[in-house]
Order: sequence, then C-alpha cells, then structure tokens
Amino acid sequence: MLTNTAILQYNLIQEFTSQFKQPSKELFEQRESENLNLLVNEKIIQIPVRTKNCKGHNQWSFDLLDIYTQSANKESECGICKEKFTQNDLVLDHYYYSFIRQFNKKCQYIVILKDMCYQKVFRQIKYTKQLDDHKKLIYSLYERKDEQNNFSKIFKQDGNLNQQLIEFQYQAVCLQDQVKLYLPVRFKECKHIGAYELSSLLCHFKEVVGLQEKAVKDKQVDQNQQQEYQKLQINKIYQCRQPGCKVKINYDINELEQNLVLDYELLQAIKLAHPSTINFQVKNNLGVIKFDDEFTNLKDQFIKNLWDQMPKQTQNLYPSPITDKIKVTNSFGEFFSSILDTFQRIFSNQDEQKVLKAFLLSFKYQTHNISLFDKIANRIIEYPARCIECKDRSKCLDLRTLLSILYNQKRSEPDKKGIQCPICSFNHQPGKPRNSIPINNTLYIDNQLLAQMIKDNSYQKLDNNVLQYDGKKIMLEEYIRNQVITIEQSREQSQVTNGIFQYQSMKCNGTDTLLKDPLLLVKCPTQNRFSFDYVYEAFKKSGFKSNELKLCKCAVCNQSTQDIQDLYYDEFLAHIIPQLPKNYNINEPIKYDTQKGEFILELEKQVINQDIKPVINYLKGENKGFFDMKDDLEYQELFKPKVHNNYQMQVNQRSTMIGGIKVTETADGRTIEGQDQKLKTMNEIAQQEQFAKWGLQVSNIQVKFTKKK
Repeated sequence: MLTNTAILQYNLIQEFTSQFKQPSKELFEQRESENLNLLVNEKIIQIPVRTKNCKGHNQWSFDLLDIYTQSANKESECGICKEKFTQNDLVLDHYYYSFIRQFNKKCQYIVILKDMCYQKVFRQIKYTKQLDDHKKLIYSLYERKDEQNNFSKIFKQDGNLNQQLIEFQYQAVCLQDQVKLYLPVRFKECKHIGAYELSSLLCHFKEVVGLQEKAVKDKQVDQNQQQEYQKLQINKIYQCRQPGCKVKINYDINELEQNLVLDYELLQAIKLAHPSTINFQVKNNLGVIKFDDEFTNLKDQFIKNLWDQMPKQTQNLYPSPITDKIKVTNSFGEFFSSILDTFQRIFSNQDEQKVLKAFLLSFKYQTHNISLFDKIANRIIEYPARCIECKDRSKCLDLRTLLSILYNQKRSEPDKKGIQCPICSFNHQPGKPRNSIPINNTLYIDNQLLAQMIKDNSYQKLDNNVLQYDGKKIMLEEYIRNQVITIEQSREQSQVTNGIFQYQSMKCNGTDTLLKDPLLLVKCPTQNRFSFDYVYEAFKKSGFKSNELKLCKCAVCNQSTQDIQDLYYDEFLAHIIPQLPKNYNINEPIKYDTQKGEFILELEKQVINQDIKPVINYLKGENKGFFDMKDDLEYQELFKPKVHNNYQMQVNQRSTMIGGIKVTETADGRTIEGQDQKLKTMNEIAQQEQFAKWGLQVSNIQVKFTKKK
C-alpha cells in the first residue's frame, strides 16, 4: 500500500509533467550543445524545475521532489540567479525535461545536440575526441534517420535469425571492438542487427587513414615506415566485422560518413536502459520490437541471489557509487545500483589497461576449454571476468559475481588488509585496508571471450557447460576478413600480363603440399606463399610470439624472423586453387587465364617477362641488393640436379667478387653485398687533398643485370 507521502509525490509529478509541451525547433536551434551532469547533491535530477522569476540563465534550478520537501510558504533563493521564490513560483523546465524524460532514471551524464541527445561516452580521450570533432556528422545521422534502418526492420532481413522468435537475447556491443554501444550505427547495405559504436569506427578509420597520409607526406620515410604504408595500401578496404556480411568500404573518412546510418530504435532503447547494460531481452510481438534490460527495475538475478545469500548484518553496508567508500543502508536498490555503477566503470575502461591487453593478446589465438558456468551464482556466465592477476584463462566468473564478492569482503571486514580474488586467491594491495581499495582497477572483462560468446561461431558447447575457444579458427577468420589482398587488388597489383596470372608453383613454401588458405608474405622479395596451417604451427612453435616466426628461407628472409602482421590472405589464389587440373604437378610453374577462367598447363621455354611486378614490391632489387630470379627459367637451369659420370650433382650456391662487391647466386635469386662498404671507401678517397676542394662525393652505387639477347 502506498503511503500518503508517496501518493502526494505521485500527484505532484503528474501535475507538473502533464503541463509538458515539446519546445519548438527554433529553441533547440538557438541553444548550444552541452554535456549535462544530472547529479546534484548526490541525487539524479528527474523533474527539472525553475521559478517564474529566474533571470539571466537557462539552467534549471531544482529537482521537483527536492524542493517540495520544504514548507510550501517558505521563501527560498535560486542557487544560480539568487532570485527569491516560494513553491508556488515553480514551473517545469520544458527544455531540459524534453531530454531527461528519454533516459533511464539512473543515467547521470547526457550529451545534447540541438534536439538530439545520447548517453555520454565513457572512454579514452582518443574516442571521445572523435565524437567532439564529428558533432555535425552525429546530428546529420540523426536528421536522416530512416525507419528502414531501425532494429525491427533489420531484424526481418537478418538471414541468420529465426523470424518466428517471440523472445531472444541481444548484446548491444560494438562489432569492431566489443565495447558498449552508445551511438549504434551500421553501413547502409548491412542487413544484420549487429551494430557499431560510432566512436570506435571513427577512431579506427582516423588511425589507419592518418598512417597513410603520414607516409605520403613524409618523403624521407625509413624502410620500416614504408613497409607499414605498403601494408596499409594492401589493406585499404574495410570489411564489415559481422560474420557472413560482405559489405566493404574504402578506408576513407568521407566515404565512411556517407555510408553510415543510425539505428534510432536501438538508440532509444539504450537511453531507456540502465547505463550499465549491454544485455537486452528483445520481444518480437506482431512485428513490434520491445527492449527490456534485466538491469532496470532490479531484475538481475545474479545480484539478487547474492544479496539474499548475505548475512543480514552485512546487507546494511554498501559501497558508494561515487566514492567507492562504504555507506550504511538496508536497501537492496542502493546496493544494486552501486554494483552496476562499478560494472559500468570497468566495462568502459577496458582499452586503458595496456599491460593486460598485451597479456590477453598472447592467448587470443590459442585454443582453450573455458568453463562458462558460474558456480557461485549457479548460472551461465554472461560477462566473463577475472582479476588482473589471474593467469589461467580457462577460469572466470561473471563480473557481477566478482563485484558482489569483493564488496562483501569490504563490508564484512573493512579494516582487514587487502582484497582476495575468489578465482586465483591473489591478495590485492595487502598493505591497505579493504575499505580504501578501489575495485574497478582490480577486475576486467575478457572482451575476446565475450566477442566469441556473442558471435556464437567460434566455440562449441561441450559437457558440463565447458566451451571450446577456437583461437586457430579466429585467427584464420581475421586474416580472411581484415588482412586480405582482395581479388580486385590482385588484378591491379599482381603478376598479371594481358589477364594472365603466373605462379612459380602451387605448393606451400615450407612444405611439399598443395597450398590451402594461402597467405602471402608481403615483405618477401620472392613473394613466397604459405598454407595457413603451416603458419599456425610455426606460430605455435614460437610460443605464440607474433614477431618470432621462422617461415621463409629465401636469401633475404632467412636472415631474420617474420611477423604474423606481414602475412596477408591471398583471396584470388584461394579462389582458383580448387580449379587446378587433377594432373597438375604442384612443383611446376603454372598460369591462369582470368578471361577464360581456366589454368594453362604448358609453359613456353622462355624467360618470363621481367617487367611483371610482384604483388607488393617492398624490396626493389637495384636498391636493396636482391634480384628475384625464380621466374627466369634459364637461370633456374643452373641449380637443377644433373647427372655426371653416374653421380648426381647440384649447385646450391655460388659467389663472385666484382671490384669488392660480392654477388651470391642461389635458386631464389642474386644477392648483392658490399655496396655500403665500397661506397664508404670511395668517399674516403674523395676526401683526399686532390679531390676535397671539388667537394667530390659518391652518392650511390647501382648494380644492374641486363640479359643479353
């Protein structure tokens, strides 16, 4: 039964809100954009009111319920303009109420752009700066919103979903980096309910395009910078991260802006949900989509069950969501809010823990059996989390469980030193009393695991709620989707003459087997290719150290290790390999006619056109000392096995000195060494007295091989 006070408050709210009138478009146009903090005196403003007499400011003065706790005839003073007033002088602030009414009652920070608003994005500065710099884009997306881009319409077009579903779960996280959605967008052609966080896309494109522009402007880039630029030139197309989606756009900021659409329906659902939630129950009733997040209205069973299990004497203590210090209460609602507020801080700061990010990266492509059953909460984990000292990735708990346990430690024994992780038993900050230790810097969400749980395509359910995290499959998918030389790029840059592709062989460079899922080593001057399985085994043998692979044994690459970032999926080669004739010998050269769509088995006994360019010409022969001779059939004859007097002989390498410059020949090609020392010697001679006055300097030694006709 409602108390008299509750009834009075309800009637009061109805009286004021019933007077609400939507402000005019002109008023919204006149006002500046602003970041609004709704927290005043540790309470979030719900019904903003001002007085009839307020002058010189646009801001509301009070929350309705706060001011009505005073005597009706008591004279008060506006905290902003200092005008005197009584309760009878109060009026609803229609402008601010038009925004506040769109948000969950727990939402503290909002951003206003004319007549549009959204939750403030809590991320690193590099992300929030992109939103600040693209306010016109944000409002433009809002202005051109179309119901065809809304969740309910897209749902009917998503071929991966059962359209008969009455209720299903949706995680509102970004396809790019698995962070919470604030401003949900997609590409125009996308037909799936998965969405991107706008700040993530803008920041990603800014970083990639920025590196490209830097390499173009700086003509004196060193070799490493040039290689990075060349890799970006290969990977200049962004493919949608939704599994199965074929939508692609160029890495161009203007093109990105033109191809984005806002999911207004999902945006409204996010605003109405608790600020911490990413988990929605979506109800599909007669084509109408309704969102309901478990965090709103205290529905979350993880936290409720843990609250019920606590001793009564500890239920009256909870951590303040503002200071993380312990306060006194007997309200489950306040305890619930404090857990979720900390949850939000942890979820929003994932990309700030650089050491942790490096640790997780070493596990990203490994295979693990991970238990997704929370034994403490007795439920399937939805937000897999650990403490920052946990070293066993196969173990985790739900973040809400960890928060509840650690806060329970702080409540029950506030003066005890350190807080202990229930997973690995590590004692955090043992020199400090528990009440003074912030929890949000102690825990983290495993975003890599969460991403695979959401995608539901890289693990399979096993017995006892254990899931197999397939890192090998994830690695191959990332090559195919993100690090790929497309068919179009191959046509533009590859070994093509009059529509003819030519290859020295179709075998994996590291084995004698046919290429499968071919990866091109772009730094290799001979353009060697490897099967993905071979690369993965080499990666595994290196201890999953991304820059310590030993793959290529050509004269240049054999002197150093390779990096997984230097390998690119060869989309065209992967496309034509299944078409190889059954009688083809994988060790022999072969051509492919793109116009006829078929292989050419018979190669003419002639030197292959030396003007044909490799896919990415990182190391030019005349500059870097290596000449690729793999396609020169006459040269290759020198290194083939021969029989002489019943003995089989084969030349593996031969060397020649020419004026202090060493020429080494192998089956891969010719390597030139000693130019730098020769150049140094010649310039030392040039500094002698008879030449010094002329400023003689040798700037370059160029070595060329020209075949006589």
